[in-house]
Amino acid sequence: MQCVDMDLSGRITPETAGGAQYYFKITDQFSHFKSIFLLKTKSEALVHFQNYCRQVFSLFGSYPINVVMDNGGEFVSNSFRNYFKKLGIITHYTARYTPKQNPVAERGNRSTSEKARALLSHASLPNVLWGEAVVSAVLYENLTPTRHHKKSAYKLWYGRCFNYSCLRVFGCKAFVNIPKAKRLGKFSDTAKKGILGGYQVGQNNWRILFPEMKVIYSHNVIFHETVFPGRSFFNSNKSASTFDLFPLPMCENSLDENKVSSMNLLEQSQILPSNSSHESNTEICSTTTSSRQVVSRTSSRRPGWDIVLALVGQKAPKDISSDINLDNVITEKKVGKEMLFMLLMN
Repeated sequence: MQCVDMDLSGRITPETAGGAQYYFKITDQFSHFKSIFLLKTKSEALVHFQNYCRQVFSLFGSYPINVVMDNGGEFVSNSFRNYFKKLGIITHYTARYTPKQNPVAERGNRSTSEKARALLSHASLPNVLWGEAVVSAVLYENLTPTRHHKKSAYKLWYGRCFNYSCLRVFGCKAFVNIPKAKRLGKFSDTAKKGILGGYQVGQNNWRILFPEMKVIYSHNVIFHETVFPGRSFFNSNKSASTFDLFPLPMCENSLDENKVSSMNLLEQSQILPSNSSHESNTEICSTTTSSRQVVSRTSSRRPGWDIVLALVGQKAPKDISSDINLDNVITEKKVGKEMLFMLLMN
């Protein structure tokens, strides 16, 4: 840890759902490993730098020796200066309005912002999620092999390879498994829909975002990497849409009086069977004795349910035959013969 470069980018609008308006990035010049932190205010930079130094000491047994930074108000504060003196860190401040003196940090922030912008655009996500995109962009930078070492910064920093099999497309649709203990019932949802917003490094867990801007880390996730819900996912009031798998048919149980209309003889012939003896005297039930109208109700359930109402005492268009063909009636003798025949066949 000979030298590190650090810079702060912001103020960024809109702020994230957590209220962050800046991001603070620290880059190791040897391994090119980058650490990023989201800040609500510039004054939080000192707390994150202290945590960074503790992590470095745990990994390498020493604190950073040299730190390169600009003359930002957050870096020249007494709190920062006192902490540098406490750890014996040598500080290198660039001249005002001269970003080329700190090219690693300045150009690095530009590259990170461009990657984050591309991630948001590809997934059609709102700018309020820039924090998720920035953190993911830095992770991708650490996983990319460098020209100088031909290895990833992640491997040089931690001494082990990253599990690349857990990488998924940023912003794609994700379904998080709901444990059985938390399900509402046997036929309730078994998963909750969200989108991929990042990773939990070291645990191989995914960071899943939900429409209500809630976050969960889970390992039991199924991804649809070609589907991007985008802005509509967060603009919708419902996390999932409901629909009927088996829509019930609609049928009319009552007769609409507005559908009752008068019909001419041609229309009557389409309803009643033709009968020469009754063609001239065909009369259909009417709502009043003065006007004669046809009332027809057709059921959509099955054919043969056409109903025609007639006046009381009026002869029906066709009489019902009372003749019965006795050949079709099975008598006791015939039943016995049939049973005997079947027994012999078996």
